[in-house]
Amino acid sequence: AGFTSHAEGLRAALGTALSRDPAVLARAAQLIDTVIACKSFEEAYALLGYDYLIDPHGSLSAIPDCSIDLALSSDVMEHVPAVTFPKLAADLFRIVKPGGHVSQQIVMADHLCIYDGSVHRKNYLRYSQAHWDKWLKNDVQHINLMQHSDFVTAFRNAGFEVISEEFVERCDSSQIKIAKRFQHYSREDLDAAVTRLLVRKPG
Repeated sequence: AGFTSHAEGLRAALGTALSRDPAVLARAAQLIDTVIACKSFEEAYALLGYDYLIDPHGSLSAIPDCSIDLALSSDVMEHVPAVTFPKLAADLFRIVKPGGHVSQQIVMADHLCIYDGSVHRKNYLRYSQAHWDKWLKNDVQHINLMQHSDFVTAFRNAGFEVISEEFVERCDSSQIKIAKRFQHYSREDLDAAVTRLLVRKPG
């Protein structure tokens, strides 16, 4: 359902968000309509010529060095364990060609707010590490609690240049008491609910 929803959103945006030749837009619309009609990921992947290369542990080892022009992700990076995130950033740097880009939309909001609208969007900022680990941390919908600046730092440390940072959705973190472990973050970080980050491999 999420895949179809994103495809339908892209379909709706074609005529308004892009300045392209009408024939190109018509071909794109036809392709998206075909993708939307697919009954499974496998069918959509076959239609688009995609190959699923990531193993169950999330390793990118099957992807050759300097073989990717553009790596995209949406609502993924916040689920990668913080301890392994530097390795992921390094792997992305390895597989992207010089001059290639990595673009991601990252949701820093507490995912509990998806199911309970009364929960503050950065609810987890209220908890100590011990409380979070004992009562709230889970493997079903793991979030790494990284803030926007943490992602920026990780990609820079991997060797990427930051091209753009966009704060898509914000919330007012002053409404909640911030736990000590998060108090060193800027207000911009603490208020960030959804951001987009575009980085480039030099070359």
